[in-house]
Amino acid sequence: MLIAPNSPISTDPDFDNEIFNASFPSSEQHNVSDNSPCLTCGFVNVNGLYKKSMYPDFNNFINNYDIICLAETKCYDDLTIPGFTVYHKQRSSFINKSGGITIAARNSIAQHITQLQSNSEYALWIKINKRLCQLGDDILLGACYIPPEGSRYANIDAFVEIQNELLPHARDNKTPVILMGDFNAKTATVNEILHMEDLDRTLPLSNILQVRNINFTRVSQDRNRPNNYGHKLLDMCKTTELIILNGRCGEDKHLGATTCNSSSVIDYALVNYGCLDNFHMNFKVHEFSHLLSDVHNHISISLSPMININHLSPSKYPELSDQSPSARETVTNKSKPSVHITHQTVFHTHLIEHKWRVQT
Repeated sequence: MLIAPNSPISTDPDFDNEIFNASFPSSEQHNVSDNSPCLTCGFVNVNGLYKKSMYPDFNNFINNYDIICLAETKCYDDLTIPGFTVYHKQRSSFINKSGGITIAARNSIAQHITQLQSNSEYALWIKINKRLCQLGDDILLGACYIPPEGSRYANIDAFVEIQNELLPHARDNKTPVILMGDFNAKTATVNEILHMEDLDRTLPLSNILQVRNINFTRVSQDRNRPNNYGHKLLDMCKTTELIILNGRCGEDKHLGATTCNSSSVIDYALVNYGCLDNFHMNFKVHEFSHLLSDVHNHISISLSPMININHLSPSKYPELSDQSPSARETVTNKSKPSVHITHQTVFHTHLIEHKWRVQT
């Protein structure tokens, strides 16, 4: 279970600890109007952070993001990044400095963030206050590093550990969940969404993917067969109802770009239904740079909130000035695409093929 340090375990399903109920001045909130990103997050396996942090260009890279997640930092707890508040977790047992996960948040938003305690050494979690992006629920963000199969630190149970920490939050369909990391998992294009045994849960998700312009199936330039970790990741996604953004969203939608050694996809961004319900998202795999990593591309996700009727500007929508519910309903309908989704299901022996037709 994930809990905030020095705070009681909450029995409230929304997990609203007292610290998350504090009021923040509106001047400290991000501008979420006009679908501008309220939060940008990046991830890269740096394979050693100390030397890289001495280069100005590396610090310029970090400054591109509100929150940056780093794996294999190989640092102790004395890590500092100028202009950022650092949350760090190192490997529990090691001979030389190895492993390590870091999340760094821009100082201007750090007061909205609390690090959560977790029992797994493979993931680091923070809770982002809902007021930062003016949401109804806090955001759960995790950074992950799972050592490769066959290494001395390999643990096939790592995925189960992360899954058990996620379950209370990922499946409530309210708390937005984002998990970015190097999973060392090769999944090719195997679909993690399709539940042949549970179509009632699959179909609502397929509908929201359609409206968000996110593909139901993934593409990938990784020509490797799924490995054991890949199957574990796919199983974890099905259990926690997370979806993989790689190869189906944003600038990577029709690419499925490789993230390691120009040959495999092992670095992923995963989100749940709560995230899809609150944000437009852009996912990107960036060009490889030796400045950032030995073999890994860095990945990023930007979150733009869905239009909120309570934040519409009267100057842009003068019909809101009377505050009447009917006027608000009219404008809300104008702001949403008119989409009607029909669904066909074609059954084959070992496959259910979903087809949609969008009628505007």
